[in-house]
This record gives sequence, C-alpha cells and structure tokens, in this order.
Amino acid sequence: MFILAAIFCALISCSGTDSPVPPVQGDEQKTLIVFDNSQGITTAIVYDDHRRRDEDKIVEVPAGQRSLAIAWEPGESTFFFAYIVQLKGMDISLTYVAGVGQNQTTVPINADETTPVFIPRLEGTLSSPYALLSEDAYLFIQNNSFGTFRLHRGNSEVRPDGANSAIVNHGITARYTITPGAASGIGCLLAGILFCFQTRLPILKRGVCTILLLTAV
Repeated sequence: MFILAAIFCALISCSGTDSPVPPVQGDEQKTLIVFDNSQGITTAIVYDDHRRRDEDKIVEVPAGQRSLAIAWEPGESTFFFAYIVQLKGMDISLTYVAGVGQNQTTVPINADETTPVFIPRLEGTLSSPYALLSEDAYLFIQNNSFGTFRLHRGNSEVRPDGANSAIVNHGITARYTITPGAASGIGCLLAGILFCFQTRLPILKRGVCTILLLTAV
C-alpha cells in the first residue's frame, strides 16, 4: 500500500537575518567591481547577459555579503540578476527572476577604481510583501517508497526539471514545473500501478509549491 501526503507552500517574499559582510580582497588590476548583496535576504546570482545561461554567470553572492573584487573593463556595463529562494525549513530552493525593469542594473565602471554594484533587495522587486514569486505551479515528490516511480500526465511521462529520464529512484525528491490547473490526469506509476492525485490534490495553484511524500507501508 502506498500513501501520498501533501504539503503546500506559497512562494512569497519573507525576511531573513543578516550575516557578516566579508572584507573585499584586492587584485593586481586596478579597475575592479564588487557586487554588494549586504542588504539582501537571499543569495543573488549575477549575469552579464539577459538570457542568464550558465556561461553568462559572473558570481553568486550570499545574503548579507559582498563578492570578492573582480577585474572588469572600464565603461558602462549592465548586469542581470536572479535570486535563489529557499523554502523555510526545507531543503528545497527555486530561482526567481524579477519582472522587466526590476531584474537588472546599468553601472558606469570607472578606470583605476573599485566600483560597487549594489544588488536590489528581493522584496524591493515585488509589488507587495505577499506577492507570488512565480506564475507557475511547482510539484515536488519525495520518493520514500522502496522502488522507483514515474510521473504521468494523461498517457505521457513527465520528466523532473533538468532530468534526462522520467524515472525517480528511491530517496530522491523530484521537482516538476507544472502549468496551474486541475490535477486530473496526473499520477505516479509505481510497481505497475498508477496512483492518481485527483482525490488528494484536486488543483495545482499558481505560485504554490505542492510537496508530495510517496511512502510504502
């Protein structure tokens, strides 16, 4: 027998505690930049391109800290930001990009100087402290059963985000980005049996993380 237990977490902004700001380390080159997240409540990722690909990443700056000094070319530069949002009390995080106009900054970089680049606070990019951080719904399934499972939507298998296979092994928590709406037709295929979510999970809501614990008893 298998049990599905559901937990719901709304993706909203929340405050955190400050951590010590490390000293900025020097560099032989004179034109430098330092990304300042000392007022931030979440880790920020800084990119040099709006597409925010892995190859565009400059640095990750933890909440309450500044980056080390980075050599940079003088002139005007635009930097693009994303935020790593950690669900409180859970080992689950999501990457959030603010809306247009709130997710980047342009800074003049002066030659032979160290220029600070201040990272906008996450809550400053939101319309209210309770604004949702995503238009999508997120489904996390923790596989506490003795076998593997695959998520199905209708007749199709659904792969976890970033995975090459739909198979989720024992002890793994899989994350799925789901279009909000009715959960009918969504279920876990486990040991050849399809367990539908409709009774326990009638709808997947916008901006809400749904966490399912799949347990064998």
